[in-house]
Amino acid sequence: MAGLLPGSERWPGAVELDLSSRISRLLEENQVAARSWSEISEWTLPPRSDLEKLTAGLREYERTAPDVFAQGLLLVFSAYYSHPDVLRIVEEVSGYPSRPPQPLGHQVLRPGPDPEPSSIGAMPMWRDDGTQRSREVRAQQAQDPERMWTEEEIATWPM
Repeated sequence: MAGLLPGSERWPGAVELDLSSRISRLLEENQVAARSWSEISEWTLPPRSDLEKLTAGLREYERTAPDVFAQGLLLVFSAYYSHPDVLRIVEEVSGYPSRPPQPLGHQVLRPGPDPEPSSIGAMPMWRDDGTQRSREVRAQQAQDPERMWTEEEIATWPM
């Protein structure tokens, strides 16, 4: 873990955080990861104090056992980025709450009543994104604003 997430002035290193309980919980949920972690535990790596050799050793395992290495990487990153200390830093750096969007979700405006039939087609269906293609589509739609164009029809229009 030291070679994957050594830490910095702001970010704690993976070894400092004691991720063992988090990794154990993840291993209980995933047998493939558990087999990979068992294999990884048998790897021989240089001491953490020699980061260059440690990184070279990890790269060698990544080259020779890519699937096992990928499982280990996912486990370590999952445990690291779910740790409360790391989540706090993520919030500080990004300005966003470090939580999944669900179940709280994002604020969404409640839909209003269904549109009146007379208002359908009053606004162009295609947004103006500043491209030539959007200008062409909006021009076509302006010629017959009451018509509901399908994506298939729009796709056939000349570019």
